[in-house]
This record gives sequence, C-alpha cells and structure tokens, in this order.
Amino acid sequence: MPEATHVKSGTDLATLEYILNKFNLSFDDKTRLPIEIPDFGREQLTVLFKELGYMVGAEVGVHRGGYSELLCKNNPGVKLYGIDPYKAYDQYNNQQQVDEYYEEAKTRLAPYDYHFVEKSSEGGVKGFEDESLDFVYIDGNHEFSHVTADITLWSEKVKPGGIISGHDFIKFGNRHHQVVKAVVSYVQAYNIHPWFILGLNGKIPGMIRDHHRSWMWVKGKTVATNQSMLGKWDSWHKGVKSNYSFRYGNTVTYQLAADFLADVNEVEDWGCGTGGFKRLYKGKYIGIDGSVHPSVDKLVDLRRYRSSVEGIMMRHVLEHNYDWEKVLAGAVSSFIRKFCLVLFTPFTDTTQEITHNKKYGVDAPDIAFNRNDIERFFEGLKWRLQDNIKTNAYYGVEHIYYVEKTV
Repeated sequence: MPEATHVKSGTDLATLEYILNKFNLSFDDKTRLPIEIPDFGREQLTVLFKELGYMVGAEVGVHRGGYSELLCKNNPGVKLYGIDPYKAYDQYNNQQQVDEYYEEAKTRLAPYDYHFVEKSSEGGVKGFEDESLDFVYIDGNHEFSHVTADITLWSEKVKPGGIISGHDFIKFGNRHHQVVKAVVSYVQAYNIHPWFILGLNGKIPGMIRDHHRSWMWVKGKTVATNQSMLGKWDSWHKGVKSNYSFRYGNTVTYQLAADFLADVNEVEDWGCGTGGFKRLYKGKYIGIDGSVHPSVDKLVDLRRYRSSVEGIMMRHVLEHNYDWEKVLAGAVSSFIRKFCLVLFTPFTDTTQEITHNKKYGVDAPDIAFNRNDIERFFEGLKWRLQDNIKTNAYYGVEHIYYVEKTV
C-alpha cells in the first residue's frame, strides 16, 4: 500500500484555483453551495485528475470495473487501488453474479497498474497511510451510515490538494440510496467550502450531464491539532485500584445498556475507562480505550479504530472528544447487530463545548449536542432514544440511544 509523501505548502489552494480558473467559476462567502460545474461529468473528472498530475488514487466500490478502467485509460501510468469485497449483500444478493462482476473487472483492468483490495471499505482503508493518495472516488454502499463512514475514513488518506469525490448525488426514495443526505450532512458538519457537483441540475441539450451526478471537493491543508485522546486519562486512572472497575455515576444507564446488549455474545466497550460496564455485561467483554488501565484490552485512538463486532457499548465518550464525529462514524461502521450510546450532557440547540475538565486534571471538553447532529449517523438503521433519564451524572440527566442493524 502507498506510504505518505511530502506535500508542498499551499497545494490545496493551487488545486482549487486551477479548478475555478478552468471552469470560469468564482467563489466567496456569499456563494451558494454546492457549486455546479457545467458541461462536466465523471469521465471528464478523470481528465482533470491527469491535468493535476495525480498518480495514485483509489476507487471504493469497483463493481464491474467500468469507471476504474476510465481512470486508468485517461491517466497513463496512474497506480489505482480498487476496494471491493465482492461479497453479496442487500440488493446485490446474488453471489454468482457478484463473482461474474469480479471476473469482468479483472479482465478489463489487467493491462493497467491496478490493485484489487478485496475487503470492505472499513477493512481496506487500514492498509493505506494517511495522506498517501492523490484522489479517492467513493461509490460503495449507498446507505447513510456507510457513505458517512467512507468519506470520514478515506478523507484521511488523501493528501492536501487532493480531491475527495464520489458518485450518485441523486435522491432515491429508500434507505439504500442516501448519498445526498450523507454528503450534505458531512460538508455541513465539517464546514467544507467550496464543494462541487459535476453537471448542472437541469439537462441542457448538447451539454454533458451524467444522469447520476458526482460530487467532489479539494482537501485542505491538515491543521496540526491535539485532538487525540490517547493518554488523556492516564493520571486519572492511576488513582483507581488495578483490580477495581470504577463506575462513572450510578448504575442506571449501565444496567439499561446491559439489558439491551444481553443477547449479544461479544461487546466492545469503546472508551471503557476502568471497565465499569464489565461488572454488568455477562458475555465476552473487550475493553477499548485510549488510556492505560488493567480493564483496557486494546489501547487505541478511537478516531481511527475500526473493528467488526456483534455489539458496541459507548458511555460518556463522545462528550469528551472534539473529533466526536469520527468516533461515532467508526462505531456505526464497526458494530454488526447492536450499538448502545449513552450521553450525559443535556441536549442543546447547537452542538457546543459547555465546559472543560482541566481543573480536574484532564485535558478534555464536555460537549453538549443537538440531537440532530447525533441522529444523522443512524439514518437507515433501527433506533430509539430514551432521553432525560434522571441520574446522579454530572448534569443530572443521561440519554440512551439503542441502535440496531438488521442482519
């Protein structure tokens, strides 16, 4: 898999300027987004990649290999990775047909520097260094949670000045096709501007306009921040006995979570702390955290950690993470059957930091959420909310989301 290479400062601005000049577009704070690029489709996007000198890219969702072939044909010498598990699922439930698609893709892509990654998007992304790709084109599972996770995960792999893009920016009336909602939610959450749709909304005779339009934006320069929670609670945990599972607040929400997850054989407790949930859950327990304690089985950065596990428990975690969207997207993409999310800050009109915990010796915020910002990650899933449970947690209330996937 490709390793990260040095990118010159300002590359993101140069790419954006090139695109604006090429299509005679302008942009300022008053520009309505997304910006539509007229007479332009995803075939022309492959040519733009060549003009920008892009030499390493990835397509998520290869199918029969048609678009991968265009990317290779129009970019001689490009090294392209195709991520697709080639396993039947949902509406693509005929494994024999999926196998035929794979054979067709292998045949048409054989002449090129093409590398199949036969894994799910969440599994395949782990083999790539951050900022190692010039571009990514996302065309995998179109359900909301999958699109959101794909954008979140693969954006980290694209260099500043590279392009993040994808297919099917079109509204469908079922849960299997929610690309529009996922893309719009993402750009709003991360304040991405400008971003583009390829082709005009209306069809004009003689002008290029794909039936299913594509979307894209230029990745900005990565800002050096200390958003990781690795080690943030180490000093706090030192005060807890090695054989003691401390419970943050009383056991009301722990017990409700344990009841919900009782029929799950294996649970990862994301942000497990000192393992308070371990006392109540009777199945196979795996403690996941970014700080050291004997109850922690895997020491990870929750923003980047991904797994495939039957159930996930997450209690009082998102509130302490500035990069909470990445953590939540990772959890939603990682659980197979059930996910229990417990929050302890009050719901607010706007998601915002309401206090900081440095006075308690921990460099972590308390974030209060607008419900909609949380619930957009559950689009297409079965879920219910039990809110404003009166407990002795710091703000006097807790909320529980019970989330399920149909297997």
